[in-house]
Amino acid sequence: MARILFLNPSVEKYGRTPIGITTYSGLLKKGGHKVRLFDTTFLDTDYLFNKMSKAATEKQEEFVFYQKINTKSNQFEKEKVNVIQKLNNTIKSFKPDIIAFSMWSCMLTGEDEYRMLERGLTLLRKCKRGNYLVVVGGIVPSLNSEKIIKNPLVDIVCAGEGEYAFLDLAKKIDAHKLKAI
Repeated sequence: MARILFLNPSVEKYGRTPIGITTYSGLLKKGGHKVRLFDTTFLDTDYLFNKMSKAATEKQEEFVFYQKINTKSNQFEKEKVNVIQKLNNTIKSFKPDIIAFSMWSCMLTGEDEYRMLERGLTLLRKCKRGNYLVVVGGIVPSLNSEKIIKNPLVDIVCAGEGEYAFLDLAKKIDAHKLKAI
């Protein structure tokens, strides 16, 4: 069985797992594969990623993409940990065959997908490279697959609908027939 680690490099202060991750995860689990999620939603990543400009944040609030909440009144603070060390520890213990991210956004608008791709690449750039494939998919990789595949961190771009292509990839890893792709 293949081992797949999905990254959700979110900076939001609320939990939302992209549709692609949930769909792919269910399909892979049904196929007998091991799946794990590394989610930065509730981790303090301010030191890792560029924040949105104040103007962009205000525009999102204006169009009611989200409403600002007072996290202090809810006793909520993001966990202050070394995110890279935590990801390295997850990779070391889980031993994934594939690390995948930037699957279709949860809002079906893709408003954060480009940044999700960049944040995922930032995380992996700072991690120790292991014996795993990096697979990216979603709107941005589908529209720019020739550019994205040139990134030295990316091994495979899944363009377009990828649920069954991803399942086939996991099966080929199991059968040690990866060269057939």
